Amino acid sequence: MATLGFASFPAFIALLDLLVFRERIGAREAVLLALVSTGLVLVAPSFDLGDQGTIGLLWGLASGLSFAMLAMTNRRATRGMDAMQVAFWQNVTVALLISPFSLEGFVNDGLATADWIHLGLLGVFCTGLSQYLFVKSLDGLDARSAGMIIALEPVYAIACAWWLFGERPSLLMVAGAALIIVATVLSARSKSSEPSPST
Repeated sequence: MATLGFASFPAFIALLDLLVFRERIGAREAVLLALVSTGLVLVAPSFDLGDQGTIGLLWGLASGLSFAMLAMTNRRATRGMDAMQVAFWQNVTVALLISPFSLEGFVNDGLATADWIHLGLLGVFCTGLSQYLFVKSLDGLDARSAGMIIALEPVYAIACAWWLFGERPSLLMVAGAALIIVATVLSARSKSSEPSPST
C-alpha cells in the first residue's frame, strides 16, 4: 500500500507545477492525474483512519509528495552539480530532519543489537549503495530504461509481499495498482523522450 502511494509522485509533480508554479499542464499530465487518482481510490482498502492499510497508503502518499518536492527542487536548484554530491547532501538533510524523531525513540525504547545491525544494513545497502548504483547505472543505461525500472518498483514490492508474507492483493487493489503503474510508466517514458538541453 505504501509503495503504491509513493508511486503517485509523478502526479504530485504535475499538481505542484500547476498549483505552486502556475505552469499549465497538458493533456498528458491531466490523464496522469486522472489515472493516479482513480487508482488510489481503487487501492484504498477503506476510508477509515483506523485501518492499517489506509494508514500505510497515507504514509506512502506523504512520501510521494515529499519526493515530488525533492525532484522539483533538484530540477530547479541543482543544475550542473555532481549527482553524487547532490545525493550526499540530500541524505545529510534527511538525516538531520528525522533525527529528533528517531533520537526520541532511541532514548525511550532503546534498540537491541540486532536492531542496530538491521538499521545499518538498511542504511548502507538499501539506501546508500542503492542510490550509488542507480547514479552509476546512468553511465551505461539511458534515462528511459532507468525510469522504467524505478516506475515498476511497486510491481516488485507487491510480488515480494505476496511471496514472502502471503499478502495476497484483491482484484480491486490489482486494478488500482495497474492504473497507478501505467501512469508512472507513461510519465517515465515521456520524461525520458524529452530532448535534453544542449550544453
